[in-house]
Amino acid sequence: MADIRLFNRKKQLFALIARELTADETIIKSLKPNFFERLNAMLAASRPVLVAISGESASGKTTFSKIIREQASRIQERRENLILTTIKGDNYFNDISEGIKTYGSFDALLQSGYNPDAPSSFQLDLMRRDLNQLMQRENAFIPRYLINGTGVSVPNAVEIAPAEVIMVEGMCSLYDDIHDVFDLKVFVDIEPEVQQERYLARCKERNQSVEDAKTQLQIVSKSAETYIRPTRKHADIILNGNANLENLKTFALDFIKALQEFAPVAENKDSVEVKTLSI
Repeated sequence: MADIRLFNRKKQLFALIARELTADETIIKSLKPNFFERLNAMLAASRPVLVAISGESASGKTTFSKIIREQASRIQERRENLILTTIKGDNYFNDISEGIKTYGSFDALLQSGYNPDAPSSFQLDLMRRDLNQLMQRENAFIPRYLINGTGVSVPNAVEIAPAEVIMVEGMCSLYDDIHDVFDLKVFVDIEPEVQQERYLARCKERNQSVEDAKTQLQIVSKSAETYIRPTRKHADIILNGNANLENLKTFALDFIKALQEFAPVAENKDSVEVKTLSI
């Protein structure tokens, strides 16, 4: 029975990828040559699946991750096991509160040479430890990075339960010192023109002028050239961040269905709480 289930999961995922590769408006830009071998190994593993979602600022990685969460929620109700847990990689930023106090502000700290995109700005060893715990189906207590300008990282702040799929969304997930822990590595690519359009559209939300946003985007892009774009080499699959939202939704729903399709089904639907978790 288990062999039949594994075969069906493989068949469904392979069909999904094949469908996308031949679609007129595919969301898949490229696959690693050993993609299907890695997919085989991932599906055969009797442990949670670890998925990394990375990409530049305004690439669409957060949107794609959100769509996966929404689609997982749609099919969680009749599942006994927790389908999906998502963790934001930014929670693993180092505590820089002392640096902000020393220099007077976050902007001043940046001017001193601090670069939040550098791998050294993250607690990657701690991320590896936490993900290994979750892979063993044990709860993990992860840090929470406060985005209030203080630069404080609160250790062991959030309890995370293991799920069938554990997804980490953030640029740090494909850095050299952490990418190997993941079973499936996704990079969301974006055309510079579309990235700029999205970035500038957000300037009102950040209370920024258009000129300040353009200046910041230049800094962000230069940093991405050094730290983020090179991580595409680790990706098993590169997605098109320009893709139509409806196409993304369809792909995400089929993807998460295939990953968890044979998780135990709860006997009483009314007694089951929706269990998707995002931190």
